[in-house]
Amino acid sequence: MASLLARFLERDHESAARSLREGMSEMFTLQRLKLPPSLYKCLATTNVIESPQGGVARRTGNVTRWRDQEMVERWVASAWLLTEKHFRKIDGHRNLWALATILPSYNPNTSGGSSVR
Repeated sequence: MASLLARFLERDHESAARSLREGMSEMFTLQRLKLPPSLYKCLATTNVIESPQGGVARRTGNVTRWRDQEMVERWVASAWLLTEKHFRKIDGHRNLWALATILPSYNPNTSGGSSVR
C-alpha cells in the first residue's frame, strides 16, 4: 500500500515519495510489536510530540526579536517547563509494562519482527 502511494507521489512530489520510501521499514513497527490496543492507539499518533510542541509555540509565538541562540534556548526551556504542567497521563499508561516487556527482545531485522537478539 505504501509503495503504491510512493509511486503515485513520485511524479509531482518526488521528495515526499523519497521520504515515504525511507521510512517504510519503520512505518509498521507498532503493528509488529502487537501492543495492547489502548497503548497502540496512543503511540500510533504524533499527539505525544505535537501537543508539547504546540504549547512551546504558543508561549514563544509573540517573541519578535530573538537576540541570540542562548535566548532561544532559555525561552524554549522555560516554555517546556510551563507546558509540562499541563501534561496528562497517556492513554494506555496501564499497559506500558507490555512495551517494556516486548522491546528488549524486539529485533527489527527479522521478518516476524520479534526475536531474541
